[in-house]
Amino acid sequence: MFASSTGASLPYRLRLPGPTAVPDRVLQAAAQPMIAHRGPEFLARFKAIQDRLQPILGRSGVPPFLFASTGIGAMESGIINVAGPGQRVLIATNGQWGPVFRRLAEGIGAEVDEVVTEVGEPIDLDGVRRALGEKCYAAVLTVHSESSTGALTDLKALGGIVAETESVLVCDSVSGLGGAEMRADEWGVDVVLSASQKCLMCPPGLGIASISEKAWGVIERDDRG
Repeated sequence: MFASSTGASLPYRLRLPGPTAVPDRVLQAAAQPMIAHRGPEFLARFKAIQDRLQPILGRSGVPPFLFASTGIGAMESGIINVAGPGQRVLIATNGQWGPVFRRLAEGIGAEVDEVVTEVGEPIDLDGVRRALGEKCYAAVLTVHSESSTGALTDLKALGGIVAETESVLVCDSVSGLGGAEMRADEWGVDVVLSASQKCLMCPPGLGIASISEKAWGVIERDDRG
């Protein structure tokens, strides 16, 4: 709380891209008594959350993974499951989150190439296509909603380009999911990574990862070091 010029107390407002303001009904639900985390009520509630996320993700089949994590933790989980030491990844960068993908990829020993456009501009689809024609990549990494500028990636177009190769498309949709359309299956977005604290308007601390059949084929291989 803070005081206005009249002395009245006003609710505190976060003036940044996230975490977003959590609705009162969500806060009230979080204040309910705890339930047994190994009991049938929790399991039913957990499955209901997974099921209700599927249409938001545009995914059928395997339900999303939910785990205690920041958004960057979700991004790290995506990279480490589809790439490894010595494997090459391509990052489409147009703001502050492409470099985070780079740091995480280099941290596991992956070889990194980037297609960079001006901050705030759409990613360079032609540049991505050219890079994929010149080298083989384990994964293409992109950002759905670049929260530093508001730039939105054309995932349908990018997914069509990546689908022509053996690479998997990994998307940071931390600030996109729930606010911008996501059709993961239809657009060929193999790994969607998100978190609870932005457009989903829940408290921070929950990571989300949704995996396609193509990505599962990569994950199940034991060749990432």
